[in-house]
Amino acid sequence: MASVIKLKRSSTVGAVPASGDLEVGEVAINLADRVIYSKQSGGAVVRIGEAALANTNSAIAAVQSALDTQEAKQASDLANTNSSIASQAARIDLVNTNLTATNTAIRTLNTNTQNALDTQEAKQASDLANTNAYIAAVQADVDANETAATTAIANAKTTGATWNDGTDTLTFTRGDASTYTVALTGFPSNVVSQEDFDLVVSNTNAYIAAVQSDVDSNEAAELVRLSNTNAYIAAVQADVDQNESDADAAIAAVQADVDSNEAAELVRLSNTNAYIAAVQSDVDANETTAATAVSNLVDGTTAFTGIDVNGGNIDGATIATSDVTVGSGKTLNVSAGTLTLADNQISGDKVDGGTISDFASTGIDDNATSTQITVADATTTIANDLSVSGALTVDGNLNVEGTVTYIGTTTVNVEDSMMKLSANNSGDAIDTGVYGKYVDGSTTKYAGYFRDATDETVKFFTGLEVEPTGTVNTAGAGYALATVEAVIDGGTF
Repeated sequence: MASVIKLKRSSTVGAVPASGDLEVGEVAINLADRVIYSKQSGGAVVRIGEAALANTNSAIAAVQSALDTQEAKQASDLANTNSSIASQAARIDLVNTNLTATNTAIRTLNTNTQNALDTQEAKQASDLANTNAYIAAVQADVDANETAATTAIANAKTTGATWNDGTDTLTFTRGDASTYTVALTGFPSNVVSQEDFDLVVSNTNAYIAAVQSDVDSNEAAELVRLSNTNAYIAAVQADVDQNESDADAAIAAVQADVDSNEAAELVRLSNTNAYIAAVQSDVDANETTAATAVSNLVDGTTAFTGIDVNGGNIDGATIATSDVTVGSGKTLNVSAGTLTLADNQISGDKVDGGTISDFASTGIDDNATSTQITVADATTTIANDLSVSGALTVDGNLNVEGTVTYIGTTTVNVEDSMMKLSANNSGDAIDTGVYGKYVDGSTTKYAGYFRDATDETVKFFTGLEVEPTGTVNTAGAGYALATVEAVIDGGTF
């Protein structure tokens, strides 16, 4: 169901909440009177919207007054308008009379205008004929001018040129046989004829040929130098090849020396191996002799009386008919090997002190490496975690001390009517509440409610991707206020 919020309310006609019934800003409603009340900061209980209603009524009265004034003005204006309409009607009649006279005048004017237009049209036709004759005369003059210009252009065209020796000028002849002279500037002072000009050109070609010859000479010299460079490179390469050959010979000599030393070392190693083989043969012979002697001793072939063994090894021996006694103050040391006893052969009375490191019985499996259970007359102390697979029954009080307690169960039954959180909290720096874990897709999230120590507000939250510790991270990823379905009842007055 959706959340229900019930305001503080009364169904009694005329009931008004007292100042003590409301907090500042709290809203109450009289259902019978359909009136809303609220408490102001000064303690007074006021009706919501009352001042606004008064202002509205004042505004309505002001508007009504303005409307009345406007209505009176409109009535006066209407009377003036009717009088004006009568006056305008008389004016319209006069206008109609004037209009009739104007139409008569217009018709007369039209007639006079048409007559004038006819006269003007005849005059324009005569003027047009005169204009065409003028255009023909102008065209004839243009044609004559064009012919004269064409002739002048033909006469102005150059038909030949003459070189003037000594003056560096050219004389040009036009189509009408007239001439004009042009001075040629920038020529050398000794150029006075076409032949001299040709000579200058010839000298330029000779210079170009000389430059080309010099380029060819430089190219040939460069080829000689390049040839000398190649020879130098070939000489250096021959020297490098010789050095490489000398290095290969030196390396071969060193390798031969190494091979010689290796052969000598192999000879020495062969001699060593032979020596080792001789020693091993001697050891094998001694071992065979000792084994034969021990075998004879064991199987009774050789008898010993009062044997005193101060060292060595006894392999595969069986004591069959007599006891072995360890002398006073002596120790039977089997720490390097294993002492094998029959079941139930050692009594617990024979164990005094020390540590039984690998103790096992039908009901106890002790794998501890240090003291974990201390049993005293008053208490039994377990040093670390206690895991109980079955049910745990506690006849007395159960006190749990720790920062976090995990209860792996689907149902928790608490007989007390109140649950106390943060029992050891001595300040107001941590949040107090309850939260749960859920998985949305592949993301682990947390939701619950808590008292926020920063603003003393109880908040319901959801979507938080950071597990709460001493505080709930309201700025953490996914944090959002949860939607709460509840009935919120403000009571009655």
